[in-house]
Amino acid sequence: MLQHIPLPTVLGSLQNDALLVWNSAFQKRVGLSKDELARTPLTSLLILEGDEEDLTVQGQDAERDNQLVPCVLKNPPTNARGQAIRCDDGMLLAMLDTSLGDLVLKGFDHGRRMGCDEERNRTRHFFHDVLSSKILVASFLAHEIYQKLAASRAEETEDMARLTKLLQEAIDAIVQGAGEY
Repeated sequence: MLQHIPLPTVLGSLQNDALLVWNSAFQKRVGLSKDELARTPLTSLLILEGDEEDLTVQGQDAERDNQLVPCVLKNPPTNARGQAIRCDDGMLLAMLDTSLGDLVLKGFDHGRRMGCDEERNRTRHFFHDVLSSKILVASFLAHEIYQKLAASRAEETEDMARLTKLLQEAIDAIVQGAGEY
């Protein structure tokens, strides 16, 4: 499952101070073979920020467990930073090259874009399916009334001509606005 995560990711046991599973991006980042990683203690690779004591001490502070905490890879050439989830069952899942802020920002941006697309589609649907059809019917009716008034040479013919023109301009604006979305 970790292979599907593009960031260097590792799952380890705090109780056994061991790496359990890692993806190829993590292996490449630390520069060790699979066999070397399998023999390497977790505490020799990762430091959880704010943890001066041994990572393997559990049950001392309930607030420390099941939290997302910053971590650093103890690899001098890279010193990659990331986030780790320290679980109360003694497991640790760490992802490098990321910060919670980056993840939140990406999620927010994705949600904003989806929301904009949904609102654009909702607006387009409203104008196309609801409003434009009613204005189009009103425009045809106004044009028909205008023709009847013009045939009878009524005084209201000029007012009806202006109303028909306004309705046509509204329809054109809707069509143009929907095309820009």
